Amino acid sequence: MAWTVFFLTLFTYLAPAQMLHTRTALVTVTPSTLLVHNSTFNPSEKVDGPSVFLGLLGSCSRVKNNAHVGCTNASTHPVYNLSVLPSRAPSHFLSASQAAAIAAAVGLSFSYAFFVGHTLQAFNIKYLDQPVLHHFIAFFGVMGFLIGLTVFLVMRLWLGKAVDDFNLIVSDQGTKGPQLIASVGNGFIIVWFAYAFHTAPLYVSMVRL
Repeated sequence: MAWTVFFLTLFTYLAPAQMLHTRTALVTVTPSTLLVHNSTFNPSEKVDGPSVFLGLLGSCSRVKNNAHVGCTNASTHPVYNLSVLPSRAPSHFLSASQAAAIAAAVGLSFSYAFFVGHTLQAFNIKYLDQPVLHHFIAFFGVMGFLIGLTVFLVMRLWLGKAVDDFNLIVSDQGTKGPQLIASVGNGFIIVWFAYAFHTAPLYVSMVRL
């Protein structure tokens, strides 16, 4: 279970620029008529148009639903390609802090060290059965948990506000607005599950102190 926690967090960190291009993201912008105030539109009607998927390390986009998906290079200094969005879309709201990508990488590094140490302890290797190593492993676990959880909590608040602002401006444009809607992505749900399960091996490690 410990390594499942790590890989869930890692996949969310790398998505969508590096992997899971259209399946996992922190923010998505997709075609929709829900924010367009016009009785001629059916809210349940499927709309074709541009889509953008944003994560901590970059973004992916496509001009239409069945078009090729292009992604930026994954980087801790992310570049977000929002050129597929129409000019009326308030795309300046859609970005993540560079500091968040770096801090999340630090948190993942601590978590990796913790899970390696925790796994080796499970094999009862004699030279690892020392109090000082127990303290180091527990320290790595606590730091990985706190840094990672804090980063994603802050980003949830930041990007949640960005999504609300984006949708408000689109809605205020009425029938002249772009047929788009922004949403908080499923990446946050994945990391909440990951950090919830993170507490189990962390508790075991703390008990050994």
